[in-house]
Amino acid sequence: MAEAGGISLLPLDIIIKILSHLLQFKDVVRTSAVARSWRHLWTLVPSLRLCCHRDRLGDTLDFSTSSDVCSWVERVNRLISSSRVPLVDFELTLTVKARNIGAQLSPLLLSLFELLLQKGGGLVTLYLHFSSPDVAINLPYFHALKVLKLNSCHVILPTDFRGFNHLTTLKMHAVQISNDDLNLLIRQSCNLTTLLVHGCGNSTNPLSINISLPLLRHLDFIIDEYVEKVLVISAPCLEEARFSEAWEDDYNLMLGWLILELVSSVPMVSSLELSLNVRQYFSLVTLPTFPRLRCLKFPLYINIKDKRTYDALIWLLRSMPFLEELHLLLFAYSSRAGILQRELLVKKHDDLSCLNQTLKTVRIRSELLGVVMTSITVVKFFMLNAKVLKLMKIEYCRGSEIEPRMVEELEESELTSSDAEVIIQGLTATDYFFGG
Repeated sequence: MAEAGGISLLPLDIIIKILSHLLQFKDVVRTSAVARSWRHLWTLVPSLRLCCHRDRLGDTLDFSTSSDVCSWVERVNRLISSSRVPLVDFELTLTVKARNIGAQLSPLLLSLFELLLQKGGGLVTLYLHFSSPDVAINLPYFHALKVLKLNSCHVILPTDFRGFNHLTTLKMHAVQISNDDLNLLIRQSCNLTTLLVHGCGNSTNPLSINISLPLLRHLDFIIDEYVEKVLVISAPCLEEARFSEAWEDDYNLMLGWLILELVSSVPMVSSLELSLNVRQYFSLVTLPTFPRLRCLKFPLYINIKDKRTYDALIWLLRSMPFLEELHLLLFAYSSRAGILQRELLVKKHDDLSCLNQTLKTVRIRSELLGVVMTSITVVKFFMLNAKVLKLMKIEYCRGSEIEPRMVEELEESELTSSDAEVIIQGLTATDYFFGG
């Protein structure tokens, strides 16, 4: 490998990552401390990540003028021009304080794309992240592109856009794109297996999307006030779906209705995650049966005096006859009062197939132990009804001792499954929020 001929044998997974505040471009090629044959080693590396974003203190770089940003991007172009092999993976992150730079920066990005095409057009992964949504990207055609990630930018498709025949992953966050272009991008990328769309509509550009993707396996969509409709028309391979509402507003019934309509269009999934107050919306839609669903994750907003909490839970479970894992994130609206009322709600439900035959794991998480205490009825409900339960795990963010009353109630509860293990675990904030 020390000889020049050996350099060409570099594996494709080597990545050069350049942070603008740690490494200047001139330093990339200044390698006098190593053998001459390695001096321009970086020009033979097919994966390049260029990050001009944050300094070591976490503050955004403060370029005094937009010309500073453009100068930085011009150096990126020169860097790519020096590369002697086609780039396979390219990532450009620009998170700076300069605003209104789109008019100056967009032509430079167009030149950058032309350079990438000149290098063979074999780009497999493209990730662009900007802090200014006025930066317009005229997305060219990369015939080999498999992964496209766009964040905080304005995307324009060419009039003769043919789609990306090999694209398998499309992730868009806070991207300004017309409804027609987004539908065209999805429709023409017929080999997509992963699709994520977060916050890509606006008041002048509401989204109305029909998804028909024969190979789609993972779908992640956020519904906000700028979404008029999202439906899965055809996705026979869909396995995992995650749907969220952008506003935590109990009275925004339209968002809830849109999400439940979307949920109803994916009965083929095996894993479903909802960020939705089901208690408010469950009466709006009749759910189909989910014959393949094995794992469900959703928040449960508890109000002891409101029977809809448990009606909504039963409503969901009734549609999922083969559910094996249930993950609940608990929120509470009431105090610990009303023990009598909650006891009346804990009943036997022998007509729920998943409780009788398949549900083996229930994982309950709450940031505060007091919420779990308030929601003890939920715990007791599953202990009473889940006949094949193997694990009941209650996790909370450590900071308070386990309340004696909770332990007493659990000890007094009837446990239908003799094999079930009940674990109450306090987690550090780091483990609770980032430990999965």
